Amino acid sequence: VAPAEESGPMWAQAAMCCSSPRRAAAQERIAPVFYLRDGEAVVVCNVRPEFERTNPWVINLRSNPVAQLQIGRDIAQYRARQATDDEISRLWPRLIELWPAYQVHYERGGRRTIFILERI
Repeated sequence: VAPAEESGPMWAQAAMCCSSPRRAAAQERIAPVFYLRDGEAVVVCNVRPEFERTNPWVINLRSNPVAQLQIGRDIAQYRARQATDDEISRLWPRLIELWPAYQVHYERGGRRTIFILERI
Protein backbone atom coordinates (compact mmCIF):
# COMPACT_ATOMS: atom_id res chain seq x y z
CA VAL A 1 0.00 0.00 0.00
CA ALA A 2 1.46 3.37 -0.99
CA PRO A 3 2.00 6.05 1.64
CA ALA A 4 0.41 9.48 1.15
CA GLU A 5 3.72 10.99 0.06
CA GLU A 6 4.01 8.78 -3.03
CA SER A 7 2.36 9.38 -6.38
CA GLY A 8 -0.50 7.29 -7.69
CA PRO A 9 -4.29 7.23 -7.55
CA MET A 10 -5.87 9.13 -4.64
CA TRP A 11 -7.13 5.94 -3.02
CA ALA A 12 -3.66 4.40 -3.07
CA GLN A 13 -2.08 7.55 -1.66
CA ALA A 14 -4.31 7.49 1.38
CA ALA A 15 -4.70 3.77 2.10
CA MET A 16 -2.98 1.67 4.72
CA CYS A 17 -3.44 -1.80 6.17
CA CYS A 18 -4.74 -2.09 9.71
CA SER A 19 -4.23 -5.41 11.46
CA SER A 20 -5.99 -5.99 14.78
CA PRO A 21 -6.88 -9.11 16.76
CA ARG A 22 -10.41 -10.32 16.23
CA ARG A 23 -12.66 -10.19 19.26
CA ALA A 24 -13.84 -13.77 19.15
CA ALA A 25 -10.78 -15.50 17.73
CA ALA A 26 -7.03 -15.54 18.01
CA GLN A 27 -6.73 -14.62 14.33
CA GLU A 28 -5.85 -11.14 13.18
CA ARG A 29 -8.06 -9.24 10.78
CA ILE A 30 -6.38 -7.12 8.11
CA ALA A 31 -8.35 -4.28 6.56
CA PRO A 32 -7.30 -1.61 4.05
CA VAL A 33 -8.49 1.78 5.29
CA PHE A 34 -8.07 5.43 4.33
CA TYR A 35 -6.04 7.53 6.73
CA LEU A 36 -4.80 11.03 7.48
CA ARG A 37 -1.66 12.13 9.23
CA ASP A 38 -2.19 14.53 12.11
CA GLY A 39 1.29 15.32 13.32
CA GLU A 40 2.73 11.97 14.46
CA ALA A 41 -0.74 10.43 14.83
CA VAL A 42 -2.73 8.52 12.23
CA VAL A 43 -6.45 9.26 11.86
CA VAL A 44 -8.94 6.72 10.52
CA CYS A 45 -12.66 7.09 10.02
CA ASN A 46 -15.63 4.85 9.43
CA VAL A 47 -19.03 6.20 8.47
CA ARG A 48 -21.66 3.51 8.58
CA PRO A 49 -24.95 4.05 6.79
CA GLU A 50 -27.82 3.23 9.10
CA PHE A 51 -28.76 0.13 7.09
CA GLU A 52 -25.30 -1.49 7.37
CA ARG A 53 -23.56 -3.33 10.18
CA THR A 54 -20.50 -1.81 11.80
CA ASN A 55 -17.24 -2.71 10.04
CA PRO A 56 -15.37 -5.46 11.91
CA TRP A 57 -12.18 -3.37 12.18
CA VAL A 58 -14.10 -0.73 14.18
CA ILE A 59 -15.45 -3.35 16.59
CA ASN A 60 -12.00 -4.91 16.93
CA LEU A 61 -10.30 -1.57 17.70
CA ARG A 62 -12.93 -0.81 20.34
CA SER A 63 -12.35 -4.23 21.88
CA ASN A 64 -8.54 -4.17 21.63
CA PRO A 65 -7.08 -0.74 20.85
CA VAL A 66 -3.62 -2.03 19.87
CA ALA A 67 -3.22 -2.49 16.14
CA GLN A 68 -0.41 -3.00 13.67
CA LEU A 69 -0.45 -0.48 10.82
CA GLN A 70 1.35 -0.79 7.53
CA ILE A 71 1.79 2.49 5.69
CA GLY A 72 3.93 1.91 2.64
CA ARG A 73 6.82 -0.23 3.84
CA ASP A 74 6.62 1.04 7.43
CA ILE A 75 5.02 -1.43 9.86
CA ALA A 76 4.49 -0.43 13.50
CA GLN A 77 2.26 -0.93 16.53
CA TYR A 78 -0.24 1.80 17.39
CA ARG A 79 -2.75 2.38 20.17
CA ALA A 80 -6.18 3.66 19.11
CA ARG A 81 -8.59 5.92 20.93
CA GLN A 82 -11.77 7.55 19.80
CA ALA A 83 -11.41 11.18 18.76
CA THR A 84 -12.72 13.88 21.07
CA ASP A 85 -15.46 16.27 19.93
CA ASP A 86 -12.83 18.99 19.37
CA GLU A 87 -10.68 16.64 17.28
CA ILE A 88 -13.72 15.58 15.23
CA SER A 89 -14.57 19.23 14.51
CA ARG A 90 -11.00 19.90 13.40
CA LEU A 91 -10.45 16.69 11.40
CA TRP A 92 -13.87 16.17 9.77
CA PRO A 93 -13.26 18.66 6.89
CA ARG A 94 -9.96 16.94 6.10
CA LEU A 95 -11.62 13.52 6.16
CA ILE A 96 -14.34 14.71 3.77
CA GLU A 97 -11.66 16.08 1.45
CA LEU A 98 -9.95 12.68 1.56
CA TRP A 99 -13.15 10.73 0.84
CA PRO A 100 -16.29 12.81 0.06
CA ALA A 101 -18.54 9.76 0.51
CA TYR A 102 -18.02 10.10 4.29
CA GLN A 103 -20.20 13.23 4.21
CA VAL A 104 -22.83 11.66 1.97
CA HIS A 105 -23.25 8.63 4.25
CA TYR A 106 -23.18 10.75 7.39
CA GLU A 107 -25.88 13.10 6.06
CA ARG A 108 -28.06 10.09 5.24
CA GLY A 109 -28.22 9.18 8.90
CA GLY A 110 -24.97 7.32 9.20
CA ARG A 111 -22.85 6.99 12.30
CA ARG A 112 -19.24 8.06 12.24
CA THR A 113 -16.38 6.69 14.25
CA ILE A 114 -13.05 8.47 14.16
CA PHE A 115 -9.98 6.94 15.77
CA ILE A 116 -6.67 8.60 16.59
CA LEU A 117 -3.82 6.08 16.52
CA GLU A 118 -0.53 6.86 18.21
CA ARG A 119 2.64 4.86 17.72
CA ILE A 120 3.72 2.81 20.73
